Amino acid sequence: APGLCLHATTVPATWVGGDFYDAIRLEADRVGLLLGDVSGKGIPAAMQMARLMGEFRACVSHCADPQSVMQVLNGLLCQRNLRFSWFVTVQYVVLDVKQRHIQFICAGHPPILLRHVDGQIEHLGAALNIPLGVEETFAYHQEEQQLVAGDTLLLYSDGTYERQDLQGVQFGLSRLEHLFAAASGYPEAVVQAIQAALNTFGDARGAKDDTTLLCAQVR
Repeated sequence: APGLCLHATTVPATWVGGDFYDAIRLEADRVGLLLGDVSGKGIPAAMQMARLMGEFRACVSHCADPQSVMQVLNGLLCQRNLRFSWFVTVQYVVLDVKQRHIQFICAGHPPILLRHVDGQIEHLGAALNIPLGVEETFAYHQEEQQLVAGDTLLLYSDGTYERQDLQGVQFGLSRLEHLFAAASGYPEAVVQAIQAALNTFGDARGAKDDTTLLCAQVR
């Protein structure tokens, strides 16, 4: 979409993972950005992730606003999650590139990070929304934010800031925010800077969770 720059990467903890992301053009100037994490690891999580991504694509072809999408996906997940053995945390953003406006939901997920052109970091996602697949009757609440040219969004999975070094110390959300604030250039450079820091934080081969990053910048 003209005026939008995107970059994303995912690194599974094992040879297959349960993290996922998607970016889909909804209309000429509207883009949907999705990032999520299925509880569990390995093939069972990956199978649930693949099914959910297909359901997401089918859903946004009819209704794309965050509140509607989360209600539909939560209902589908709850119907087949009878023993409540797994759940999904999600960050979902609908970005109007022309109007520089976003609608978003963080469902059981840490806040979306917004970096303003002056380098200040803002947390997006104050509404209390539970993970998908937990309570079928839960009413999700979407929020909105006005952007300006140069603003940058960072969506991420918990494996990013929960990465541990050899002493068991976590990478931490504050360290992630600092890297995001200091990174310069386009989203690809932002993601590469964060990924490089993660790779040198302890032993990358010992990562216990999938790591996924999605960065979007309004030009």
